Amino acid sequence: MAYNYRMGDRTVSNIVKEVAVVIWQRMQPKYLPEHTANVWESVATRFEQRWQFPHCVEAVDGKHVVIKKPANSGSSYYNYKHTFSVVLLATVDADYKFITVDVGADGKI
Repeated sequence: MAYNYRMGDRTVSNIVKEVAVVIWQRMQPKYLPEHTANVWESVATRFEQRWQFPHCVEAVDGKHVVIKKPANSGSSYYNYKHTFSVVLLATVDADYKFITVDVGADGKI
């Protein structure tokens, strides 16, 4: 990206980080709000109604996202699939709506 916009690597990196923070601050309250006890109870009810799976409040899944090897990372991001990756882990409610998302753990996990 830096080459395309004729900017330094650090400048582009800082811009991307700043934009990501602003997007998170603006979008998180609407799309990933903190849940109350009432919300968890309604999610559990929905799991039981839709999937006949009582007392469940979220379903979890993960994925290794393949990346280029980061400089000076050694084998930290090298995974069991013999590629370099970061781990994406997410939980969803009974209607496939995201509850939590975590991206960035090194692929060695």
